[in-house]
Amino acid sequence: MAACLLVAMALAQGREPLYASSVVDTDFDFIRETDRSVLDTVAFVEKGPAEMPDKVATQELFQPAYQFRATYKDSVKVDFYVSERAGTQSVAQNYVDLAAIRLGRIPHVLRKGVNRVVINEGDATAFSDIGLIVLYTKNMGKRISTHDLEETIFHESVHATWDKDHAEAPGWTGAQRNDPGFLTNYGRSHPKGEDLAETALFAVTMVHHPDRLPADVKARVQAQVPARLEYIRKLFPAGTDWHGPAGKL
Repeated sequence: MAACLLVAMALAQGREPLYASSVVDTDFDFIRETDRSVLDTVAFVEKGPAEMPDKVATQELFQPAYQFRATYKDSVKVDFYVSERAGTQSVAQNYVDLAAIRLGRIPHVLRKGVNRVVINEGDATAFSDIGLIVLYTKNMGKRISTHDLEETIFHESVHATWDKDHAEAPGWTGAQRNDPGFLTNYGRSHPKGEDLAETALFAVTMVHHPDRLPADVKARVQAQVPARLEYIRKLFPAGTDWHGPAGKL
């Protein structure tokens, strides 16, 4: 118990975070709507009971849903389940199209860990678990209007793909202790649950799209979290194709 308290105190010290959060509280276009998507096809599968995790509604886990399968040019296949409460099959298809094309813009190294995307009716913020991303219809619209849905999906894909192996790994927690501070208040408030995803958006952009961040921002980020940037660079090194096996297609 004492050791855990010391670690928490050490993480709480240091420089103040640079941002409140990485997605909604920054104006950087980390991933652009004009970026290539490797989405290939979206096919309707069936309408029937599906696991529909929902952090807002108190309901049975299995709910009626429109079920789709998205196939990507890097051989990734993702199931999309849309709540029946969202509307007709046509409406559900539209929500899937909006999410699936954006999932096709994030890196292959993250997309390949996403097995399922659930889209619930409502305005709650996205959440995730291993292999899973959960979105909400009205919040999707808000994030699209601010050009943030790509970044939201990126953030949640880090949870879906990297958290299990890295969020509490000794190398990552050691980097947290060694760095001068946190990039965001959100990451500092949730060092085990959110810091990796909060840092990854900046780290991956600095390696693969450095022109999308101003020089002074990159310098401040590098000074704030140098060890964590290096950790993430090893997960997705420079020179690795953004879209993996689909990069040359």
